Parts: sequence; C-alpha cells; structure tokens
Amino acid sequence: ASCGGVGECVRGGTSRAGMRASAFRGTGLTARAAGRTAVPGSVTAVAALGARGSRSRRETAHAHQRGKVRLVVGPGPISSSQSAKGTTGRSVAVGAAEQESCMLCTSVTATDVAGCLVQIDEAAAAGVDVVELRLDFLSEHFEVAELVSRCASRGVRSIATYRPTWEGGQYDGDEDARLQVLVEASRSGASYVDLEYKLGEERLLSLKREVGCGVIVSDHDYERIGSWEDLNRLVSSMRDRGADVA
Repeated sequence: ASCGGVGECVRGGTSRAGMRASAFRGTGLTARAAGRTAVPGSVTAVAALGARGSRSRRETAHAHQRGKVRLVVGPGPISSSQSAKGTTGRSVAVGAAEQESCMLCTSVTATDVAGCLVQIDEAAAAGVDVVELRLDFLSEHFEVAELVSRCASRGVRSIATYRPTWEGGQYDGDEDARLQVLVEASRSGASYVDLEYKLGEERLLSLKREVGCGVIVSDHDYERIGSWEDLNRLVSSMRDRGADVA
C-alpha cells in the first residue's frame, strides 16, 4: 500500500476505477476522502455508519476487485486495533459505533453534459448509491440543476464538486462564480456540496448558512500525510468550519 493526500491509504489496482472508503454517521456523512482529481468512470467505496442500514459485503468485495481502496478516518477517535472488514488500513470508529455496511459512490468526469448524463445513467444502473458530479471537468456551458435532477430521477444521491486548480482540480475561473454554482446545486436538490478547507472559516461558515444541503469540507495535501493526531485535529477544525462531512 502507498499513501498520499490527507488521510488516504491507497491499495494499488489495475482497473481504471478508483475506490474510496469513507464513514457515514446518522443521516449524514462524517468522513470523506480528500482524493485526487477523479478518474473518468471511477467508483468510490463508502462505509456507511447509520441511516441506510447494513449492506451486503458484495459491494466491499467489488471495491477490492475493481481497483484502489482508500480508507479515510474521522471525526471521532481513530481505532488502529484491527483492519475494518472489507477494506484495507485501519478501522474507523465514530463515537462508540463501528460497522461494516458499505455504500458506493462514482465520480462523473465527462467533459460535456451529454457524457455526464450517460455516466449518471450507467452509475445508477450499476447500483451505486451516490454520484459525485465533478463540474470542473465540464468544458461547455451546463445547468447544474439538470445534472442534479438526473441523479434524483435515477434514485441516487449527488455530490456537487467544482474543484479549483489551486486545490488540484480543473476550474481556473472566477471564484465567486464557482461558489455560486455550488449554492445553485444545493438549491436544486444536491445531497451535498464539496467545499475546500482552504476557503477559510469565515467563508465556509457563510456558505454553510447559504446552501440548503449537507456540506463536505475537504483538504488535499499530496506531499505528506500527518499523524493520526494531526488528522483528528484537522477533522475537528473542519467541523468547526461547518462540515457535515470531513
């Protein structure tokens, strides 16, 4: 295994699918991968703690078979006593609960709207639970409401991500315009929007009040991984900045 990025432990694979494991608690996510730029057609393995109930191990096994698995921890204390079943790395403890259920999330990275719609349909047909809309990959005009609506019509949750170049993404335009698209996505029914930790506490808390959905706060460091204590402090800081998901 090799590690890169914040809280990311990657197990190599040959598939073009890139898998991520994250922790959910209650009705919302409580930990999420701070991953690299998505691979077209990539799939994320998400360990669900709570609302959706137990899922079979088929999805988790599928994650291993298809490519890379990332285990991301937080925001509660991290237990390193044993490996989480169906994943690699360390087990995830959120509060007193530690569960094995799994959800799958795929990133949509097409460069045109038609391609995005096709990828959403394919993801839903494949049985994923969550679709991450990587809006920064789009090279043509788009209506985010159309993409969010397509996810809803196919019975999958959606994450709106509009990653700027300064955080490893593709978008290099006006910052206010970028954030306004994410606000629009939330008002159009997106389940979550992904906001960068480096936006700062004041901006993040302001956006938290403005959006009408769950907020993912993410941070990306491809040079080093901090200690488990560093990661816990980071997740705690993310929660202070309004994160429903770290």
